Amino acid sequence: MQGWEWEIKDGGVYIAFMIVEDENEIKQREEKFRQSILPFIQDYDGLWNNVITEMLDRYDNLKKCDVDKCSNIQLAENFEETLLAYNGCGNYTFI
Repeated sequence: MQGWEWEIKDGGVYIAFMIVEDENEIKQREEKFRQSILPFIQDYDGLWNNVITEMLDRYDNLKKCDVDKCSNIQLAENFEETLLAYNGCGNYTFI
């Protein structure tokens, strides 16, 4: 797969994967994939524990904001950080 295209229509997200068909490119990608996946095979728990720590740190930081007492700017900053945490942590589902 070279990537994907996506489109939002009528409230639904439609994803189309771009398939690699060139044999040389497939071999190159396979070699790169084997090198990239090796750290996960060797120490998955160590890598995943770092991800969990990062996610929990982000959530702890978000919980410090008292939404009843903060200014509009602080609330906007917290909202932006919430979106970054949501998107950042969501990316780990693709690992």
